[in-house]
Amino acid sequence: MIIENTAAPLAKDAGRVLKLQEVWRVTDESGDFFFKAPRHLNIAPDGTIFIVDIGQFLKFSPDGKFVKNLYRKGEGPGEIRGDFLYALAGGELYISDFSTGLLWRADFEGNYLGPVGLPSQDLRGLVGVQEKDMVLYKEAWPPFDQRTGKLMDIRQTIFLVAKDGKSEKALETFSYKLFLGRNYGSSWESSMTAMSDDGRRLYAFFGLNYMIDVLDLDGGKIFRRFSRKYPRVPHREQNWEADFRKKYDMPVKEFESDVKALFPNERGLWVATSTTDRDKGDLYDVFDENGRFVDSFYLGAGRTLLKVQGDVLFFLEKDVEENLFVVKSKIIR
Repeated sequence: MIIENTAAPLAKDAGRVLKLQEVWRVTDESGDFFFKAPRHLNIAPDGTIFIVDIGQFLKFSPDGKFVKNLYRKGEGPGEIRGDFLYALAGGELYISDFSTGLLWRADFEGNYLGPVGLPSQDLRGLVGVQEKDMVLYKEAWPPFDQRTGKLMDIRQTIFLVAKDGKSEKALETFSYKLFLGRNYGSSWESSMTAMSDDGRRLYAFFGLNYMIDVLDLDGGKIFRRFSRKYPRVPHREQNWEADFRKKYDMPVKEFESDVKALFPNERGLWVATSTTDRDKGDLYDVFDENGRFVDSFYLGAGRTLLKVQGDVLFFLEKDVEENLFVVKSKIIR
């Protein structure tokens, strides 16, 4: 089923700046940790909050108090060598280390609980964990000798993998483009997935143009696609990108990716778009569980959404002095 929404959502007050009431904010001024690029905020059933940052895996209490840094650099049991992904499963953490290809379990104190065996080592992308299965992905890249400085397709296949690691089931395959040479590369199109909190749906965006796929994880098939008419945003080329393009003869990128991030919630999906306003901030679209475009709003200048939980938002805020804060706020209806 493909749902093609119009450019205007159903809400009459769409396009407003969201009204928020702050609950608390976290600052790194204590020196116990340092915010550099906070991301991947998740909330455990007991309210514990986890945040990934560069070289950090931060744990906070439900009221925003810093508890500890779970990140231990290394290659031994319970250690992380570089970038990683994680997922919550009841009272446990599943941690996937990109550098080593290892997947392992830990408790909420960061104590190592043992490895998770995988049917194949190229299952490196941890998306989420269901009651019985894990959701991971494999990527197929072109051979090095075919990377001759051009746009090339990367194929990403979603898998259900049993928690004991003894079986896997391929679901859907998506693709996106990268600009690749033998010893260099650059991003071009987007690739992102986000699993619903109940573990039944996977939202996926691959490419540049506004189209969201919804994968039924139990049935293993895409059962819905939805989009909305969207005014393309011209690509904002950075200095390093201009130098890279000239050096390697990369094509000129005309437009930004329409979608920047996906935020599933119990009412449907929020989509962070590439539209931004200097005073209002980034534009977010709201879709219900049936893929209807029901609302849109601006979050406010200097704010980047991290998590939606009912009428409660967690977002990253940057002040005029470039200080970073993680803020919890309630939506004022």
